[in-house]
Amino acid sequence: MKNKTTILNECVQFINKFEILEYHIFIEYITKNSIYFYELISLIKNNKIILKKIIVMLNINYDFFIQSINTIESTFKKNNHKNDYSHEYYLIMILQLLNNHNQWISLKLNILANNPYKYHYKTIHKKFILYSNKQIFKKTFYETTVNNEYISKNNNLLIDASMIANKLGSENVTVNCEYTKKNCTKLSFIANTDKIILSITPYDINNKEIDYNEIKEIKKNKKQKKLEKINKIKIIKEENKQLKKELKEKTTILNQNEIKNEIKNEIKNEIKNEIKNEIKNEIKNEIVNKNEIKNEIVNKNKILIKTTIHDVMMIQTSLNNIKTKFTDKNNITLTGDLGYLSQKKYKINNDNVLLITPKRKNQQTTNTNIEKIKLKSRYKIENCFGLIKQYERIIIRKDKKMNTFMSFIYIACAIENNKILKKNNR
Repeated sequence: MKNKTTILNECVQFINKFEILEYHIFIEYITKNSIYFYELISLIKNNKIILKKIIVMLNINYDFFIQSINTIESTFKKNNHKNDYSHEYYLIMILQLLNNHNQWISLKLNILANNPYKYHYKTIHKKFILYSNKQIFKKTFYETTVNNEYISKNNNLLIDASMIANKLGSENVTVNCEYTKKNCTKLSFIANTDKIILSITPYDINNKEIDYNEIKEIKKNKKQKKLEKINKIKIIKEENKQLKKELKEKTTILNQNEIKNEIKNEIKNEIKNEIKNEIKNEIKNEIVNKNEIKNEIVNKNKILIKTTIHDVMMIQTSLNNIKTKFTDKNNITLTGDLGYLSQKKYKINNDNVLLITPKRKNQQTTNTNIEKIKLKSRYKIENCFGLIKQYERIIIRKDKKMNTFMSFIYIACAIENNKILKKNNR
């Protein structure tokens, strides 16, 4: 019988034969020889050539993988204690959750996570929570945007918000304004015109108390008042017709023009007096009804509805999260839609930022030709959302805590940033 070390060394030699390793060939070899994937990774973690072949085979971005491993090694101190599972193995299993698996328990079906222990997926999940608490994925995301000449040259920034459907989340969950009776988590993104994301910030939440019983009673009262007004108007019209007939009978001697003027003035005066009396009575009734409704519904249960703050309130907080240092500090621009229209002044690292938004029709000022050209590039941030939301884990939020959910978003954004930077370096 062969030892584990000899079997693993033979597997390494088998991988060396292929320039581009294919997934089905690799898995057939592992299953035949009954090799555990975590043992193989712990053996080849220092061999960069073979490790790169495996990572490319699994459709994982190699640049992001190395950056995250470097941050993990810098945060965690090395000990003499031998670990069965390496950081490289944990990271590969975590990245399988982006597209291939929906839940952590579904890792049981993955051949790469094959293990004699029944609840091995829980150890991977706990390690992921530890990584997210140490902000490892956040650091790797911001490392892609810091000290890069290609990013620092581009001063044209774009801002927009994206809503992500909620399934299991409990923190930072709000009502979705686009889809009624659905919850979501709202995030603010800042990217440049090269589609590189520079900042991600979750929206703050406001709690509002709403009594639906009170709203129903108010609506009923409004409907009744509308019907009463319609009936009163009908009665007034009928009375006016009778008055016209009586006036015609009385004023046979007067001219037609005089008769018309007299009729109009009398009708106007009568209508004005009736409308004034009606308005006074309605105001009194509304005050009485509101006080009665409030007194009746004091003891009833109130429902809390969570809503996000306005988009304008998130501009400065999202700008503060940008880590890049721009070369041309005097000409930094930030373009957004009408939701970001404001007269306040904003800054990045004590540098002024020019906010560009489309003007409303009722405003006296209009957009300049330069502003119109820059507003045409707003669609690029929507393309960034499309690149991020190709990952199934981000289309629907399945993490209870916000910390773990944000770590998946940092992973996706860092991967897409690395892809764009690699294309441009070519």
